[in-house]
Amino acid sequence: MICRALIFVFMFVFAAASFAFAHCKSPVDGKPLLLDALYAPASGVKIDGNLDEWHGVPFAKIDSEKQISFKDGDFVWQGSADCSGEIAFLWDEKYLYFAVRVNDNVAAAPREPSLLWESDSVEIVLDNYNLISGFELFPESSLCMRGISGGVHYQFGVSPFLTKKNFPFLFNWCNPDPLRKMSLCDDYIKVASYISEPYRGYVIEGAIRLSKCPYLDVSRNRTIGFNWAINDCDGGNKRNLQMTWSGHESHGNAGYAGDLRFSEKQASGRK
Repeated sequence: MICRALIFVFMFVFAAASFAFAHCKSPVDGKPLLLDALYAPASGVKIDGNLDEWHGVPFAKIDSEKQISFKDGDFVWQGSADCSGEIAFLWDEKYLYFAVRVNDNVAAAPREPSLLWESDSVEIVLDNYNLISGFELFPESSLCMRGISGGVHYQFGVSPFLTKKNFPFLFNWCNPDPLRKMSLCDDYIKVASYISEPYRGYVIEGAIRLSKCPYLDVSRNRTIGFNWAINDCDGGNKRNLQMTWSGHESHGNAGYAGDLRFSEKQASGRK
């Protein structure tokens, strides 16, 4: 029995050491995907769709044909004005903040909220342990959707106008808490959006209350797994295109995630 316990501990430590950082490489330049989340500015972050306080913050971009993870039939990506974008994070002890800018040439939200990904929207995947295969090591990951997970992860989706203009709709697919997965999450995530006129895309800004995400360890100099996606619908009743940071769908496979590192450097705030 002791031997088995020691073997399990050895396997656990080896697996954690081997797979703690996925470091998926960019399909664009071959470099490891790494985004630094700066500490929130002293002036705070106002969730209003205005990104002035995000000045000087690093963004992770989706703007290459090599980042297409799905396309419907013979649909052809028409370039950055058709579908592209960037995302950034800020953090403090209470919240994980995110800001997204998306370029898009057709505003479309044809499906019901439960099928959010079929409309213009973004997805955010946060994998706390950043493991390639965490199901056996962390049984709580079985509480995620489908019972599979590259570690213990959260997956959120946001549409800027699914129900009505400038009223973003937010949905949580994967959550280690079985009472929160596959549900709305506006009780612990505040979100705002801005829609350009004439339409050329949208902005989404949000704040995730960390006390409601106990499996998400956000702390100084820590790194977690991260990927994000843009879903693009140009008409009809389903999405035509999905583009992701890694060029792969990362839900259920953290091997296709990059890294999000919580930096001790503080953002400067507004210009």
